[in-house]
This record gives sequence, structure tokens and C-alpha cells, in this order.
Amino acid sequence: MLKAFKPLLVTVGLLLSTMALAGITDVEKFNSIVKEILAPLNNNLTQVDMTANTLTFSGEKLSAFNGDALLAKEGKFNRFAALINLSFLNENETSAAASGSLALDLPTAFGQDTLNKYAPYLADYAKELVAQYTSQYGDNAEVTARVYDSKYDDNENILELKFEINISITLENLDKELLESTFLKNALFTLTVHRAGMTFDGNVDLNPDYKYFKETNSDIKELFSKLLEKDTETMNRFYSNFESLDDLLEDIVNTNANEEN
Repeated sequence: MLKAFKPLLVTVGLLLSTMALAGITDVEKFNSIVKEILAPLNNNLTQVDMTANTLTFSGEKLSAFNGDALLAKEGKFNRFAALINLSFLNENETSAAASGSLALDLPTAFGQDTLNKYAPYLADYAKELVAQYTSQYGDNAEVTARVYDSKYDDNENILELKFEINISITLENLDKELLESTFLKNALFTLTVHRAGMTFDGNVDLNPDYKYFKETNSDIKELFSKLLEKDTETMNRFYSNFESLDDLLEDIVNTNANEEN
């Protein structure tokens, strides 16, 4: 359901996840290497940038991170621009926050009829996606989603839609193995979709017992040590993620759904 919106969700999701992992590296060296990796994608029609702003360690464990990402592309019919900020805190309490905006003429990219048909079900679609992850927790997880505001023009075309998703997992009832493999405890995401794009905010309380937050776990550190060492395979994998996004956006900004219908 809602296949027309999947490219946007994939784009935002990949940017956020990549930035989250970026937090474990040396900030200046990481920024320099990322700029080098992404340079081939930047031209007069495309801008891709990722910058770590704050990076603080407590011993060998990351305690605070803040970073920004930009992805912009011009096309024949449209312009895409995504600005994302991610922050992470792992001290007395482990939490993360994300906010951002995405500019894209949605009626041109997907068609007004598509917006009218699927946008009211965005909350349900998001709930279905999240439920695939939380199903392993049974009654220890609760997911709610609701549309709390909507605006239409005189022809019943959607102008704006606001919805939120709330996720809660009762960590106290989980066995040790599941507890240590669980990333979050609570999360609240809000999304506003309008004809010129969307804005989003998210706040997440993370599970302090998640195995990758342990000082003794070196899997993620090893991965990004290879990035800092300019390991060819790691750099190519990093680049290929953004190359896939670039290909995706090339289609979006050069598509006029209204001409195709």
C-alpha cells in the first residue's frame, strides 16, 4: 500500500541511519572522508553533504553526537531538497532526536489523485511498517498512529495532513537476549505532509542495555575504523547507498505524473 510514497520514506530513512552510525568516528576526519566519498555525486544539479557537528566520548563509548545532512537535486519538472538534523545522547539517559524538512512538489511527482487517495492512510501505512518490527514483542509493545489535522481545498484536494506515531516497548518484561537486541524504548514521530513537501520531528528514548551501546562491543567501531582507514570496500559501500538515492531522485525530479495520466 502507498507505493508512491516509498521513495521518500526510503530516502529519509537511509539518511538518518547513515548519520546515526557516523557518530562513532573522529569528527574532522569523518567529515573529510565523507566529503571525498560523496564528491562524484555533486554537480550543478545535485548537492549531497553530511557533516558531524558535535562528537563527545566517555571513555571509548560515544556520549553525544549532533550532525546534519543535505540532499538536493534539480530536474526537468521538480526540485528535491532534504535537510536533516540528528542528535544522540548516551550519558545518564540514552536518547536520540531527529528533525528535518523535505521540499518536493508532490502533485507533480505523484499526481493530485494519488495524494488524495493515499495520503489519508499514511498513518495506517506507517503503523503497519512499525508493527513488522514490534511483532516480536507481543503484548510488550504498543504502536498507535493517528491523523490529528487535515486541510482540503474546495475541490476536496488535500492541502495538508498531520499525523503522529507513538511506539512503546516494556523493556522490563523482556528476556536478556531480546532486551540486548532491542534498540529503542519509546518513540514519538510527527509528520506534516503538504503539497510542497513535508516536515518531520522525532524523539526516541533508547534502550541503555542495547548491546551496541556497550563499551565491550566493537562491531560498529570496527566498521568505521575501516572507513577512517579508507578501506576501499567500506568506502564503496558507503558511496553506493547515496548513488542509489541519486538514481532514485533522478527519476522523481524528472517525472511529471500529471502528464503521464
